[in-house]
Amino acid sequence: QFREFRVSPEGRLDRPIGEDWPPKRLVAEAEALGVRLLAYTYNEPAVWIEYAHDTARLAKARGMKNVFVTSGFETKEAWDYIRPHLDAANVDLKGFTEKFYREVCGARLKPVLESLEHLVATGVWVEVTTLLLEGYNDSDEEVRAIVDAAVTQVAASGVTGGQAMGAVMKLVQPQVKGRADGGQVAGLVKAALGM
Repeated sequence: QFREFRVSPEGRLDRPIGEDWPPKRLVAEAEALGVRLLAYTYNEPAVWIEYAHDTARLAKARGMKNVFVTSGFETKEAWDYIRPHLDAANVDLKGFTEKFYREVCGARLKPVLESLEHLVATGVWVEVTTLLLEGYNDSDEEVRAIVDAAVTQVAASGVTGGQAMGAVMKLVQPQVKGRADGGQVAGLVKAALGM
């Protein structure tokens, strides 16, 4: 239900909006609804990592799984803080060049790659999603680089053959836009795996 609220002349809200959902309340409600997995998403979970941590800890103790949907721009310390309670992370790899990250995202690629490596090394199930934007990050070279990086990660985990194909396709899930398509990416994955 929509409710009006006013902003004071000083630019502050004259009353809080929304409801208070402390971790205990959230986990209890999720359990009552039969929820088996909590996804920390919509905005960057690292912004409210203490809340996510406390919620994930309680959820894990009740047998639920926890997954972050993230830009991957967290520090190693942040990942280590949430790691005991984190089952998976879907990292939005926005592109695969420093130029794209700098010019389009106003960020850097290296910390995201470091996060991906750290997550894989610490046993977190990782999926990578890349939105391909025609003319920005969809060149054959850039898509191939993303696939090659995913193949390297999967190979390091010891997965081979058809399982490797499935693992890489899960790891590299392009939300296709423009001229690239899932078949093109599948072909690149097969080539990278020598299939």
